[in-house]
Amino acid sequence: MTMLQKFLALPLKLKVELLFYPVFLLYRMPIAWAKSLWEARVLLDGRWSRYMGFNPQNAINSMFYRTQWINLDRYGRSQHSPVLGLGDYPLRNWFHISLPASLIYANAGAVTTFVCTLVWVASHIVWAENIDAWWAVVTILTLLFSTTAYAMAFARQNYQMLGWMWLPLALFFTETGQPILASLGWFASGLSGITPAFFAVPIVFTMAIMDDKLALVMILIPALIYAASRFLPLLKDGGIKQALRNTAKLIGATQNKVRYHRGMQRIGLVTLYFTALYVFSALLMSVSLGEIAILPLLAALLFFVNQRFIRVADEQSLIVIASSLFVFTAIQAQPNWITLIALWLAVNPMAWLLSVQQLSTYGGDGKILVNAPFDHTVLEADVKRFLAESASGDRIYFAFEDPKGIYGNIFDGYRVIHELPLQVASSKEVHLFPDWYAVLETNYEGAPECWGRSVDEVIENCDRWQVDFAIIYQEAGTDLDEQWTTDFHCVSEFDWADYLHLLRGVCLWPNDKPTPKWFLLQQRSKFKKDNN
Repeated sequence: MTMLQKFLALPLKLKVELLFYPVFLLYRMPIAWAKSLWEARVLLDGRWSRYMGFNPQNAINSMFYRTQWINLDRYGRSQHSPVLGLGDYPLRNWFHISLPASLIYANAGAVTTFVCTLVWVASHIVWAENIDAWWAVVTILTLLFSTTAYAMAFARQNYQMLGWMWLPLALFFTETGQPILASLGWFASGLSGITPAFFAVPIVFTMAIMDDKLALVMILIPALIYAASRFLPLLKDGGIKQALRNTAKLIGATQNKVRYHRGMQRIGLVTLYFTALYVFSALLMSVSLGEIAILPLLAALLFFVNQRFIRVADEQSLIVIASSLFVFTAIQAQPNWITLIALWLAVNPMAWLLSVQQLSTYGGDGKILVNAPFDHTVLEADVKRFLAESASGDRIYFAFEDPKGIYGNIFDGYRVIHELPLQVASSKEVHLFPDWYAVLETNYEGAPECWGRSVDEVIENCDRWQVDFAIIYQEAGTDLDEQWTTDFHCVSEFDWADYLHLLRGVCLWPNDKPTPKWFLLQQRSKFKKDNN
């Protein structure tokens, strides 16, 4: 079902709210913030490692980053991990990962996005001494009570927010001619990863051209040197060429001889919507300024290029960049209603596109979703029980359909919940695959096969990869199909239907996919051998 079809299927009341959503947000966003702050009080009790996020989908999907930290902490960036990829994954390929950011986010995910978003918003107060203080406050409140800030705090962001929270200060010091503080700002932004340093280049270069001060780009030298130092581990054994080639394939910079295609040739409706929103808001702001709003237009361009050509960052990072550049431009303008409206539109994309509003033909009343920090420990504990028979050094094959060369088909639509057993397996020093790193290592024509769900395909992959167990899935509530019982012994089961009540109505897989039930299997020949 396309977005247009979904819209047409909505009740009339919700259609009206969507068409005039900025008006409804004026009162809904402050209410949602107040409720979310109340729900977040549980974080004052500590135990931050129990909460990787607020939205259940974001929290469970963020197990991806906890898996990274487990491996970095255990093996070190210069070593290989036996529990990732095909079983010997070089961690030096993670040149883009910041160790401090990985440590912080893996152990305090919800706190990280919440606190960093507040810092990102509040840091704009530095403008109060340079402009009318009331206009600075109005601009800051506009950003605070926006769908963007709300989504970054409670639904969409990850460890990257540790870097983006410094962006307003970096822009302020750059604009006000304080090169040392500006350099520190951009450097601090780049400490959490390479992405902020990458996007700092076009932003500062554009500012330098606008001010006719090309020497301004010199303030990026510390950040760029630090970013370049991330590549040093790749120099070992000549790994830099392969790592860069794999990265180029991953972000869609090349489609040459790749096995999995991102499908970036098509322009999706979400990309069109955000690009159009930013362009329209930038043009409206240009009218109010009496000159072209260059940086907001740059934001629209960066978003489009990232989504259409080279996916350097997740779309939420581009949304933060765009919002920062709009606020940066608006806060320096002469106070007027047109500028404020342009800013309000830019920082308030439709909430349902940011995972903070539920709209459907079968549920949702258009209100902004309020999520308490999501405690994943019950799910994690039961997945540990599901994998209890596996021991350190074991290998487990998870059976998924062949994605037929399309990234969107990888893991059969269950990619979010797949992160949970991957994290549990890594913590047990068990190699569960395929994972995203196996996808990366097999992203070339003629790569070894690691897909297949039929009995014969699973048996073939068990033999090919010399695994100890296999996981297959069926629809929730079913017993193991008899076709498996001849060759496999069922060790344990995990039915997601038993945990739907924990997910607050959030579906962790596409609506056209059934609720899955996992079965941990062992080939009967191996089972008999292990139990003799």
